[in-house]
Amino acid sequence: MCSHREVYEPLIPGLRGNYNLEDWCFWRVAPACRSTDHVMMVALARALEVPLRVERVRGGYDPDIYTGPGVPRPRVTLLYSANHYEIIYPRAPSAESSSHQASQREHAADQGSSQQTTQRKHPADQSSSHQASQREDHADQS
Repeated sequence: MCSHREVYEPLIPGLRGNYNLEDWCFWRVAPACRSTDHVMMVALARALEVPLRVERVRGGYDPDIYTGPGVPRPRVTLLYSANHYEIIYPRAPSAESSSHQASQREHAADQGSSQQTTQRKHPADQSSSHQASQREDHADQS
C-alpha cells in the first residue's frame, strides 16, 4: 500500500500531518488478528493479482475486486462479516464420487492397453510382405 500511496491515501479518512499512510499501515495492516476493510482487500487483490468476490452475511452488494481491466471472473470468494473476511472454499467432490471416477479412469486405461495388445497380435495388422511370404511358404509345402 505504501508503494502506491497515490492510490490508497485518498481512500483512507483521517490521514494528515503526523498520521500518514505508513503509520496507518503499522497500526491497521501489519498486526495479526486485526479487522480489515475494503481498502486493505483491494490492496491485497492488486498485490497478489488475484480478483476477489465479496459476499456479505447481512446481504447487500459489494462489487467484485478486480486487479485490472480484462481480468477473468473472480475465483476466490470472501465472506464479509463483522469487520472481517473469511475465505469461502468451493465444495470438494465427495470421496465416493472421487474414488468412483478414479476407478473408471483406471478401468478405461486397462481396456485401452489390452485392446492395443490384441491389435498388435491380430493377423490383419501384419505387413503385406510378411503375409505374402507366409502364403509362398504354404504353397511350397503343398
